[in-house]
Amino acid sequence: MGGEGPLLERLEAGDDVTVTLWRDHAVVVARDGIAQETADTPEDEADFILAVALALIPIGAFLLHTGASACAGARAWAATGLPAVLVLRLKWALGSTLCVLPAFALAGLAELGPVGEALLWCAMVPLVRHYLAWKAVRSRGRHARPLAAGSTLL
Repeated sequence: MGGEGPLLERLEAGDDVTVTLWRDHAVVVARDGIAQETADTPEDEADFILAVALALIPIGAFLLHTGASACAGARAWAATGLPAVLVLRLKWALGSTLCVLPAFALAGLAELGPVGEALLWCAMVPLVRHYLAWKAVRSRGRHARPLAAGSTLL
């Protein structure tokens, strides 16, 4: 039940209660007009599933794209080495995965729900891409490796 609450303080052994079920979850227990929510309420399940999905999508897309690119350009990569754009794509995938945390925190504060969380995440992902492209153009350090001609972040 998650705590004593108003109902459990008054219940005794053998009392009849009304249990509200939702998809095999006992979400509310009531007796004589006094109701108490249970800890079995699946309120945050959608948020958790969405967070895992949004965290895995960029990593899966990166791996799929990189694998396809490796198959298509294996000879070129063997002759010239791995393209520098792969590092940018990996940073974008990891940055997009990390965007799940602030998107869910902001949506939780504003009580936007799973749809708002997904929309905030979708708004943050292009910002990560633009930031990484901006940093790639500005980096001129000793270890900076320029992108090949015609390379794009996508």
